[in-house]
Amino acid sequence: MRNFEAEIDQFHSILNTEEVLPRYALRRNSLNYTYVSYLNIIVGCYLSRNLCAVPLFIECAINHTEENDRVSDEYKNGLN
Repeated sequence: MRNFEAEIDQFHSILNTEEVLPRYALRRNSLNYTYVSYLNIIVGCYLSRNLCAVPLFIECAINHTEENDRVSDEYKNGLN
């Protein structure tokens, strides 16, 4: 059985590193700010065991990327 907690912990540990995070992504007027925020909210909800909110924010992140071509491909691809 996969250890999802370890995988999520590893994902979260690289999520906001300089190597992965696009330049200026944490500025509210950034092209990637909303997407980065959704990903951090998802991890935060999971870690706090607020699991009912996780699917909602996953859907928000997916919708945001489908509706907004401005989300950095480098960032999306860097998380794979």
